[in-house]
Amino acid sequence: MAINATTLAGPLGKNDVYALLTAATGAAQGSFCLIGNELCAFVGNPIGNQVLLRRGLDGSAVSAHATGEPVQIGLSTDLGSPAPGNDTGFGVQSVGSPATVSYSASGAINPVPGTALLVGAGPFAMTLAAPLQITTGTLTITSTTGAAHTITVAGGLGGGGSAMDVITLPAATASVVLQASNGKWLPISLGGAAAA
Repeated sequence: MAINATTLAGPLGKNDVYALLTAATGAAQGSFCLIGNELCAFVGNPIGNQVLLRRGLDGSAVSAHATGEPVQIGLSTDLGSPAPGNDTGFGVQSVGSPATVSYSASGAINPVPGTALLVGAGPFAMTLAAPLQITTGTLTITSTTGAAHTITVAGGLGGGGSAMDVITLPAATASVVLQASNGKWLPISLGGAAAA
């Protein structure tokens, strides 16, 4: 079976078992879906575009997902193995598999390593607080819609203050990669974005 790509037609809370999809092609008993890094199995067949899910399979982290988040539907052989759920320890924050979080409106991006997907119509005005001193790892911020989103980084990139505190994504799909280090976000790749 080939992978069928769709999106969430409504938000999916951490404790929800029913999801509303934009299209339910391939969503049948015995098939699976990936929503971010979370692997789910379909329980029964869809009713319209509403599906019942068994969530957090193979150790994947159960998390909330925003409207518009991409969903991949297929058999287990099509989707492969998901990344394991987050694993944090004391001292330096170690992340086994950084979480993927979707944002569908302006607001604050969670200041931890992982992936932030900006989905839905935009552009959004996002904010990003400085990471904790003990936090290490990368944060990838990806625009999936091609809107010129802005991200205001507390303290500026690399601690550069107001001279480097606003990242403007191009009006195209793009990704920015930031490294958390010593309480600051350091730019690894701006992927065509401008920082001022």
